[in-house]
This record gives sequence, structure tokens and C-alpha cells, in this order.
Amino acid sequence: MKYIGAVILTMGLSSDVFIASISKGLAIRKLTGKKLFGISFVFAVVQGGFAILSYQLSEGTGWIFEWLDHWISFIFLLTIGNIMLIRSYHNEELDQKEPDIRYFTVLLIGIAVGNDVLAISTTDTFSQINQWIGMGIIWTETFLIASLGIIIGHNLGIKYRYKSEFAGGIILIALAVKILLFGLGRK
Repeated sequence: MKYIGAVILTMGLSSDVFIASISKGLAIRKLTGKKLFGISFVFAVVQGGFAILSYQLSEGTGWIFEWLDHWISFIFLLTIGNIMLIRSYHNEELDQKEPDIRYFTVLLIGIAVGNDVLAISTTDTFSQINQWIGMGIIWTETFLIASLGIIIGHNLGIKYRYKSEFAGGIILIALAVKILLFGLGRK
């Protein structure tokens, strides 16, 4: 039963990754297995890495992450979302070539949407299970959910080609505001 609770909690943790991966998938014109695996892998490693880090930290430090996580997410996602909006106004450049997958940008988005794992994985649900199994649950679910989001985003991006970069930017900005408001409401 404790593992089911961890799976359900991880689904909630991965919802922001799902939205961010849709945003990333919108910009991909030709989706390959390598791109799908690479982006999903980065999201999963960041989430899993944060889980390991939180296990290593004492439970007494969870309040620091609860205080900071939403501000970090807001700044990263707002910045990346605005960059996507600015790039969306260069439609002729989008027509000429496929945008590069910037794994550093994926890493920043992963940090922005994944840092809540630092505060959450010290909860009772995760403290009752082996840390490596908990990290494996987080890693696997995040990888699968990110892959699904990328595929959905890619398919929408093909259909709405010119508006996809703009929509991705709006999604990230909206996600930034949602995370900030939720974080401020926790106080």
C-alpha cells in the first residue's frame, strides 16, 4: 500500500513535467527516438536526482525548499517562456530549419518544475519506503509522463506549426504563475 501512495504522489509531482514537456514537444518538427529519449531522460534524471538529494538531507531542511522552490520555478519558467515568445515572432526562421534541442534549456525547465520533489519526497509517503525504490518510482513515472507530453506536444505542433512556439511560451509562463501562486498560498 505504501508503494501505491508513492506512485500516486509521483503522478502529482509529474504533472508540471507533463505540461512542460508538451511545451517542449510543440517546438519539435521531426520527433526522433533520440530526441524523445533525451528530453524525457533529462526530466527524469532531474526529478530522480532531487529525490536522492532530499533523502540525503535531514527532514528539518524541508522548509527551506518549501520557501524557495516556487521562486526558483517562477524565475526559470518565466525567463524560458519569454524567450520562446520572442522566438515565435521569427516565423521565417522556424520555416527554414528545425530548432535545435537545447538540453541546457531542458535541464533548466526540469529544475524549475522538479524542485518541488525536494520538499515532497521527505513526506511520510516516501519516508516509509526504500530511497532507491522511491527514486526509481519517481524516475520511471517522470520519464513516461514526459515522453507522453512530448508526443502530444509534437503532434499539436505539427498541426499548429506557426503558433506552436508561441503556445509553448504561454504554457511555460502560465505554469510559472501557477507554481508561484500555489507556493505563496502554502504559507
